[in-house]
Amino acid sequence: MHLRDAKVGFSVQRAYPSDIRYKPPLTKEGKPDSVALIYVTYGYLDEAVKRDDAQSVPITINIVIYNKYISQHIDYNFSDDECPTEISLRESKISPQPLNLNYIDAFYFSHKTGKFIDFDNRQYSGIELLDKVFIDHCNTIHPIKGIRLRAKLKTQSGLVKVLNFLVEKILWVLNKAFGRTLDEEKSYSAFLHGYNRKHFKKLSTESIDIFGYKASKSIIVLFSILVAVIYAIKFRFGLKSEYLENIASSTFLAPLHLIILLWIMDVVVPNGIFIFLNWLIKLRTAVRLRRFKYP
Repeated sequence: MHLRDAKVGFSVQRAYPSDIRYKPPLTKEGKPDSVALIYVTYGYLDEAVKRDDAQSVPITINIVIYNKYISQHIDYNFSDDECPTEISLRESKISPQPLNLNYIDAFYFSHKTGKFIDFDNRQYSGIELLDKVFIDHCNTIHPIKGIRLRAKLKTQSGLVKVLNFLVEKILWVLNKAFGRTLDEEKSYSAFLHGYNRKHFKKLSTESIDIFGYKASKSIIVLFSILVAVIYAIKFRFGLKSEYLENIASSTFLAPLHLIILLWIMDVVVPNGIFIFLNWLIKLRTAVRLRRFKYP
């Protein structure tokens, strides 16, 4: 049986060099408690991206800081000789931390050459590839070599915060100004991919009948404010429009235009904002999940 939900892989631990800015916590005997842990996962042939070499299989590599003591204990016990000292833990936390790196679809293993290959067709032996990943990981805290990646990650974080702010404000506008609710769906799928249209509903608020068209009070208030602002601008700057004057003087055209404008504000605008909201949510997800190549 071909188990499609399982993959072959291995992990390797590397000790951090003493000449980088990160300071691993130390035990009482001075042994480093944290190491770099490298996960290497071998994909299946049917997962390979189409390349000239059909025998190239994708390799996924992850490298993270691995704390040996806390991985085997619930908490730190400073009376335990195997536990890092409290002082070294504090010093380690304030030292620059190497960033976790994920190499997805960045390297392939060629069964023809027995080498690992990147998208620039550079070839690596197994040891050379592990060395490269470890050096990249350590360089993320280098004052010069790591600045590009850290700048990208900081920009990514800032964009996500801006998009979070916009999403929350649009939800507020839809609720307060247009009388719409999306509260019935708070799933993780909606957070990542946007809301389903069936959950986009009008609030059960009182409505007002205007020339046969029923609109919520919030829409009427918003429409009235908009009309007042337009009239104030027209009066302030002495603007004249023969078209608007003809509409205002007609007992047929005035109600007709009023109903059309109310319908646009009550239906077209909220639905347009809803589409824009889902687009922002998908953009936020794309930004959050964006992986940056190193360097």
